[in-house]
Amino acid sequence: MTMALSDRFAAALTLAHELHAGQVRKGTAIPYVSHVQAVAGIVLDYGGDEDEAIAALLHDAVEDCGGAPVLADIRRRFGDRVADIVAACSDTDQTPKPPWQARKEAYLEHLSDAPASVRLVSAADKLHNARTILADYREIGEALWDRFNATGAQTLWYYRALVEAFEAHGRTALVSELARTVAEIERQVKMTKQKQERRVAVKRQNGPALDRNPVASEQIGKRLIDAAQEAIHRLRRGEKPPGYLLDALTRFADDEENRILRIIARNLVIRASEEGLPISRASKDGSKTAFDEAAEKIGKSAAWVEDAYYHPTPRK
Repeated sequence: MTMALSDRFAAALTLAHELHAGQVRKGTAIPYVSHVQAVAGIVLDYGGDEDEAIAALLHDAVEDCGGAPVLADIRRRFGDRVADIVAACSDTDQTPKPPWQARKEAYLEHLSDAPASVRLVSAADKLHNARTILADYREIGEALWDRFNATGAQTLWYYRALVEAFEAHGRTALVSELARTVAEIERQVKMTKQKQERRVAVKRQNGPALDRNPVASEQIGKRLIDAAQEAIHRLRRGEKPPGYLLDALTRFADDEENRILRIIARNLVIRASEEGLPISRASKDGSKTAFDEAAEKIGKSAAWVEDAYYHPTPRK
């Protein structure tokens, strides 16, 4: 049976727009009302009724738009059920807000005996937030956490604890989707940490000591040779070689510390040039890092290019 939304829903959407006017999502220029609209959509997608969808539109009104007086207005205009859900989805009505950790711990405790309607709206809110975190983390990485009052570790703790709190009432389709999204955020963060640890290890290993370590130099030199050969083979097949192969070669060719690697890379650059490989060097004028320059040339992030430089293994 199709559920028709009444004028009450339209009035709630108008109120949400008025209350959140001028507000934007953290670290972006996205109007904040887009979030409450998305949460209402998720509530409806997962079987919510009109009261629950209205509460989703207004779920941040008390916390971010005026506290108790706003809640009283919501109760007057939309009834006790909507107001009670909105109140239960707010982790504070105080200004300024209490400390982050205390608020989140109290909210998690509150979820242990929250009614189903509250859990539905709350889980929908957390799912949209988690989806946004995941998309933004893929785009900007660890810089994302600068937008929040909590650290990255605290944010991950909170979302994992939320999943567990919702799962304690049963694993619904909505909760399962939230769990998958949070797990993917955790996986992305773990991968980033591993890459950072590898970079540190490789930078430490590939310092001036390489000149005194022919075995290590030979191993990295072999990777450079493999990278050059892969680029040349692709060129001969009429394919465009990945930009990271070229940047790996040119960066090592300009290395001022590792004499052995510099010689190997420069020989490979000459060989690649003879094959018609379009090698260009990154700017060193100080306005941008070499990785930034290389990233612009090949349409990738600077971190991606840096990873390719320190791990110049051909990628398919």
